[in-house]
Amino acid sequence: MTNIKRIAVCLLGLVLVSCGPIRLLPEYDPEIEKGLNKYHVETLQFMAEMERTGAPATGTYNGQPISKYYQDTSASLTNLVVRAEAQGGRTPCSKLGNASDTVLSFIAETSVIDDAIDAIDPNTQISVNQNESDCSSIVLRAVLANQRELEGFHRSEGSLRGPGAQIFRELISDGVRVALITENAKK
Repeated sequence: MTNIKRIAVCLLGLVLVSCGPIRLLPEYDPEIEKGLNKYHVETLQFMAEMERTGAPATGTYNGQPISKYYQDTSASLTNLVVRAEAQGGRTPCSKLGNASDTVLSFIAETSVIDDAIDAIDPNTQISVNQNESDCSSIVLRAVLANQRELEGFHRSEGSLRGPGAQIFRELISDGVRVALITENAKK
């Protein structure tokens, strides 16, 4: 093979490789979006029923122990965190374009909540660290942490009613909204 043919083959290879998609962000994952939407609807329905009935954390929901609801939602959210981490994304929250300010503000608020919860119960583990490299993982872990805090609140207060329930409903909705903004920024 002559030098010209070798150069031509190398150039053709480079052209073909360069035609592939260039991604600056990990790919959008529709399963994360579906999972978040499903979790949000189920949690709002659960909270409405808990407010209506005043059921204690030891009671039942949809014919099952309330603890099963908390186990199922925790498992579903943990799975979403694992999906995000498995994508291998290393996109800091500051690199999400227009979504960056919303996401960073949410993480800062979650950190403040984390500090307040630590003051009340130092055994609580939220583990949200905005210095980690993947924004989707960070935000999904914050949603999971908020769900676990809801469960702890339900146990300690005995029921989900009044201002506490309203605060958690807003906190969970905000977390899901920010997680969806983060995921949709990848589209």
